[in-house]
Amino acid sequence: MSMPCFAMDSDTSVVLLGLVAAHLAIDFVFQTDEDVRSKRQFRTWAFAKHGLLHAAAAYCLSGLWPLWQIPAVVLLVHPLVDLAKEAGTRWLAQRRPDGGLPVRWKLGALLADQALHLGVLFALVAILDGGGQISGPIFWTAVFGPLWVKMLVLASGFILSVYAGGVVIGILVEPLVKELRSSGDESALSPRRRGFEKGGRYIGQLERTLILLFVLVNQPTGVGFLVAAKSVFRFGDLKEHEDRMEAEYIIIGTMLSFAWGLVAAWLTQYVLQNI
Repeated sequence: MSMPCFAMDSDTSVVLLGLVAAHLAIDFVFQTDEDVRSKRQFRTWAFAKHGLLHAAAAYCLSGLWPLWQIPAVVLLVHPLVDLAKEAGTRWLAQRRPDGGLPVRWKLGALLADQALHLGVLFALVAILDGGGQISGPIFWTAVFGPLWVKMLVLASGFILSVYAGGVVIGILVEPLVKELRSSGDESALSPRRRGFEKGGRYIGQLERTLILLFVLVNQPTGVGFLVAAKSVFRFGDLKEHEDRMEAEYIIIGTMLSFAWGLVAAWLTQYVLQNI
């Protein structure tokens, strides 16, 4: 059996891009906080619901309706990988004195989980392609033509930058939040002082969206303007509170958000320019 060709203009690559976009959308956009908590509690319905959504999205975005193997494999394997992740983090991971997971374990579990999911999708497409089953017109390319591939790349880049970035940054700054809470200043993270409950999340998503937009339209100076604008708004807030720990927490979170946004934007731009 010869190795499958994954040239960007091949049907195989279009199917693979569709499966990756479907995976990112369900894992990072449509999976709720309640879904995540339920999986950590090993509730069967949560794994089943998540697997069904992944299978439906994979089947839809693949654009090859006769290939029932795609949703079948995703429906079977995705919940098993998630179950292995939750079991590993509960019974194998080292715990902090307060019972929480260290950052390295949380981040490592996330990266391993995503690598396994994407590896399964890659292997599935390779096997189907090697068996000559990926053939004939793909529904979405027949409708949108070459634009479909760009749409998949843009959607994947947007989710990677805005939503996946939020998950990774949340893990990285969690120790800072815990240190703030244990600093003795209970007002540091109070609703009145911290603003809206999810305000920081929405601000981060908006700034990474703007970074992606500025990079894709070849206006990198807009990123500098965004940094300056956010610094001006944050300066008044920090000056009023005179809290060095909170100031450093905000600066670190902001720098992580901008760094992730830029890397994801440049990666998206690179792929778009080379398809």
